[in-house]
Amino acid sequence: NCTKTLRKYFRNKKLTIKTKTRLFNSYVTPIFLYNSELWTLKKSDNTKIDSFQRRLLRSNVLNVTYPKIVKNEEVYAKTKQMPWSEVIKQRRLRWFGHVARLHEDTPARRALNHALRPVRLPPGAPKTTWLKIMKSQLKDDHNMDFQEALNKAQDRKFWRSLIRGSAM
Repeated sequence: NCTKTLRKYFRNKKLTIKTKTRLFNSYVTPIFLYNSELWTLKKSDNTKIDSFQRRLLRSNVLNVTYPKIVKNEEVYAKTKQMPWSEVIKQRRLRWFGHVARLHEDTPARRALNHALRPVRLPPGAPKTTWLKIMKSQLKDDHNMDFQEALNKAQDRKFWRSLIRGSAM
């Protein structure tokens, strides 16, 4: 029922791209990105997520069908969207800052401290962990090691500016 209703709005030629984008951001994005700050994604997963988002934007928001070709940059520019992989990165940073500022006795902070202890993973353990992804993201995108990030996250204003991309 809900899908039919949404499809009816997305197929409506009288609605502007701005209105359809707002509908997309209200109904589709939150459902897809629910709890995404804790996902452990590989580069190939990020590519698949972004292509899925673009396909949804092309077909539902821009109403582009097969023979027409719209470049990826045009899709993002027309809809004023950011790739979902970038949104997930921002959410991951926001969550890390939140956990880093928690009191040492809270369960989430205790779990983080426990995960930081050096331990040899048993055979069959996942190679991609949230902690490895977070360390890699901090090093690659912000040139920060994990301990430095834990310290800098205590300054909420700095951390917010880092998430928005203005701090270095």
